[in-house]
Amino acid sequence: NGYKIFYLENNDNYGFAKGNNLGVNFSKNRGCKYSLLLNNDTTLVNEYVLGILYNTINNYVDCAVVAPTIYDVTKDGLVINNNNSFYLKFLRLFKILPSNHMLGERLFEVSEAQGSALFVDNDVFISLGGFPEHYFMYGEESTFSKKLLILIRLIMMLIIIIIIFTIQIKVRKLLILIMEENSLLDKIMN
Repeated sequence: NGYKIFYLENNDNYGFAKGNNLGVNFSKNRGCKYSLLLNNDTTLVNEYVLGILYNTINNYVDCAVVAPTIYDVTKDGLVINNNNSFYLKFLRLFKILPSNHMLGERLFEVSEAQGSALFVDNDVFISLGGFPEHYFMYGEESTFSKKLLILIRLIMMLIIIIIIFTIQIKVRKLLILIMEENSLLDKIMN
């Protein structure tokens, strides 16, 4: 079909942020304009998803990131992850993040997208420094999204395409602790 697939093997596990940063740089150095950042526990539900993400980012000049809708697999079945957590609602309420806006039947402008599946413009991703590598588990995409919205003011789109993200049950206190540590690290590092 004329497409090439490159395999980038690392001797060490660098984690989410550094692993994705290396991948986007690898992709850009081979002449690719875009990269699909997809967690290893995330599944695209059909062969059209990539084409729709590509067409969306190309049809909107100000768009640098397109993210599909994510469904979490839970013991109760599939649950939509609608990027509307209490934390994000709080940030939008106090105008720290802009509100989400519907742009079409299946397209939204959003203030943040989940990092488990992102289609990114390589040049913009790299120019913003990618994901912060000093973070540990959670929050990398939030910091990247804020840089994207505040520094460059590009629009992030969310198109409704089902992607299944298999999650494990997490202890809430641990998650909050990790997010607080990441925020503190971000202040120290920047």
